[in-house]
Amino acid sequence: MKSPCSPVSIWMVFLSFTFLMMGTSPGQTFTTLYSFTGTTDGEYPFDNGSLVVDSKGDLYGTTVYTAQEKGRGKVFRLSQAGQESVLDDFGSNNPDGKEPFGGLIADRAGNLYGTTWAGGVYGWGTVFELSPPRPGHSGWTETLLHSFEKYSDGAELNGPLIMDAAGNLYGAAVEGGHNNGGTVFRLNTQGNFVVLHNFGNGPNGEVPGGLALDPAGNVYGSTGEGGIQSCNGGSGCGVVFRLSPTGHESVLHTFTGGTDGGVPGPVLILDVPQRALYGIAAAGGEFDCGVIFKLDATGETVLYSFMCGADGNLPDALIRDAAGNLYGAAAEGGDLSCNAPDGCGVLFKLDAANNYTVLYTFSPTNGDSPACCGGLVLDGAGNLYGVTKNGGDLDCDPGGCGTVFELAGASED
Repeated sequence: MKSPCSPVSIWMVFLSFTFLMMGTSPGQTFTTLYSFTGTTDGEYPFDNGSLVVDSKGDLYGTTVYTAQEKGRGKVFRLSQAGQESVLDDFGSNNPDGKEPFGGLIADRAGNLYGTTWAGGVYGWGTVFELSPPRPGHSGWTETLLHSFEKYSDGAELNGPLIMDAAGNLYGAAVEGGHNNGGTVFRLNTQGNFVVLHNFGNGPNGEVPGGLALDPAGNVYGSTGEGGIQSCNGGSGCGVVFRLSPTGHESVLHTFTGGTDGGVPGPVLILDVPQRALYGIAAAGGEFDCGVIFKLDATGETVLYSFMCGADGNLPDALIRDAAGNLYGAAAEGGDLSCNAPDGCGVLFKLDAANNYTVLYTFSPTNGDSPACCGGLVLDGAGNLYGVTKNGGDLDCDPGGCGTVFELAGASED
């Protein structure tokens, strides 16, 4: 079984030194909005996808566990006032799934969509929809859109869904399919399901994730394994791929496991006008601590190589604003005395001129292991929101049960 959010090895050419600034910049304020207690509110907000922020500023996300039963998970809403409410609690018999690692997305009507790692009719995970209360009703309504059967359509979903203009959902299963190397699928809200591609042919990648969609209907993504089979202990170091609307795969880059790195992370960002892709790898690079990369028609470029120290280690989240600045999180590094010797992680910014800045360094009470794996969102005012899978209320667990945080003014220069 592929472990959710498990960064693996190696990365690429370190092009230029960047200016490193430490600490929280002037005009930026970090706030822990909520610390999970591990009781009825859930624990471990393990978002491999993103939080959702609505027009009122309320945040929506998922937790993997509940106090009643490990693995069930919840969907929660956090108001601007910091009040947490549970919108959905996955059932003990798991017909609707359990362990919602993939975070949430929303449509214009306010419906939420997500995935689960396990559970469902066959036990291999689900895609679900959660609709706001109808007039005269108080509760949210969950609809099971698809249950995975493993070898026919995939198994174990731990990455985010994406949605096209017509409301079709796209996602990736990290196991199963005809070749047992995972699948990429398309699903409409009426439950019509199509496997676009079956992975498992080594050179073309295995264990897909990190999807992006262009206006022509091409799907871009990365794989955590496959490619050069001698790399990463025989598992392969992964590829970046493109799927046509009919599912034909083109490999855009194959990682060698040397200075070009390997095993890309669970997020891929598409810049349509520039025809470029941006992503992260959790390890490798000049210091074997992870990189931020760009891929375009000229090939792959490493934009930043992490140094395993105050600047971070194991990058696991990345988003991009309209000005071309990248924001992200590293699960380790920062203050190495925190969770020694690994560190509790950092938030960072890489601007369009390739200047790298640490925006915030985590501590046990303010969160530990931020944003695993991909769970950041930036609102229109330039405030950055995310989750940590540990830290917060240390009475909940020796390592804490996780937090939701805000970095106000993150995009201010």
